[in-house]
This record gives sequence, structure tokens and C-alpha cells, in this order.
Amino acid sequence: MSEELVTIVGDQTFTRSVGGLNIPFDPSSVIELLNPADGTPLGASMTQAQIHVAIWSLYMAKAAERDSTQSI
Repeated sequence: MSEELVTIVGDQTFTRSVGGLNIPFDPSSVIELLNPADGTPLGASMTQAQIHVAIWSLYMAKAAERDSTQSI
């Protein structure tokens, strides 16, 4: 995972790398879900495998959507 600092000035966006995190993939590892707005626990969890499937599926759906609108 890459961490960035994003600064928007007018109509320009500036990004700067500020760190990273390497996490070994463990499909059975359980992740407790947190509210992105405030970090409070949501009372639900997912495995790393479920998160991987969700992100892969999102990418594939959006890539297919993009590709279907592009002319050859």
C-alpha cells in the first residue's frame, strides 16, 4: 500500500509519496471493518481473500465499462 499527500491548489493537484506498507497476503486473515469517516468499528469483518475478490471484481467491472465505450 502506498501513502500519498495530495494537495489541490486551484485546478492543479500535487501528490507526494509519504510512505508505504507491505503486508503479506494471508487469505484467511480477518480484517475488522472500520468506518472511513471516523475510524469507529462497524461490527463486521472480511477476510483478506474476500477483500481481494471485491477489489479485483471492481477493477474488472470498471475496466470492462471503460473498454466498452472506447472506439477501436
